[in-house]
This record gives sequence, C-alpha cells and structure tokens, in this order.
Amino acid sequence: MRLALLAFAVLTVPASAAPQKCAHITGGVVDNVIVADPALALPGVDCSNANAQVGWTFNGTTYTVVTPPIVYQTTGLTFQQFVNLFTVAEYNAVMLAEPTDAAIGTFITKYAGAQFNLSDPAIVSAINYLVSKSLISAARAAIILAGRIP
Repeated sequence: MRLALLAFAVLTVPASAAPQKCAHITGGVVDNVIVADPALALPGVDCSNANAQVGWTFNGTTYTVVTPPIVYQTTGLTFQQFVNLFTVAEYNAVMLAEPTDAAIGTFITKYAGAQFNLSDPAIVSAINYLVSKSLISAARAAIILAGRIP
C-alpha cells in the first residue's frame, strides 16, 4: 500500500523546466545571479537572460550592461608605481634633464623611497614643473596626476 501511494505522488508532481542561471533583481538592478527553475521562480527572479551579471539594470523586459567606472590608484604609490605613470619617452626626458636640473635631482633624491599621493601639493608642483620645462605636456600631467598608466 505504501509503495502504491509513493508511486502516485511521483506521477502527480508536475514536470518543471531544468534549473538555469537566473538574475535576482532588486530595484531594477541585478544584485545576485542564482540557479533556479524558471517555472518555480519567485517574484524578483528573472530567467530570460542567462548572461545577466550583478550590477546590470533590468527594466522588466531588457537588461542593460553597466560598466563600473575605472578607479585609478592615486595614493600610497611606490616610487616604481609613480615612475610607471610616465611613458618611456617622458621618463627618459626627465632622466636626461636630471643631471643639469637641480630641482629634478632634488625631487628624485627626496622622493625615491616615498609613498606618493598624487594630490599632494609637492607632487602636483613637481609635475607642473616638468610641464614648464616641456618634459611632459599639460594633458599628460593631468593623466599622470589622475593615476592613469599609459
């Protein structure tokens, strides 16, 4: 008798779709990617785009890829990380000018082992000095001070 009941219960359970990758959405933004059965998905779960990623927006019908802004390191840079902000040509120009330019030599000597904060007035002044000496352009100075590696 028990066997017959079990067999009946198994036969009466409705078949559902195979679990698949679905997006959990809160406030129109994918906040998690889960595996769910689309037929049994709860409100706030959408299985229409298996490629959806956390951070994408969803308006009820369409997903929009949201690319996070790139944030560059501007504090706590080592001397090597600071040097890497310059192109090879810029670095070579500065190094060629260093023996005959006391300000450049002093800067290199003073900051060789330091941690760099690109908003430090002394660093900004040094970069602007390189612009005044035509060793780098004003546009490149802005890029360097933003922490962008060429």
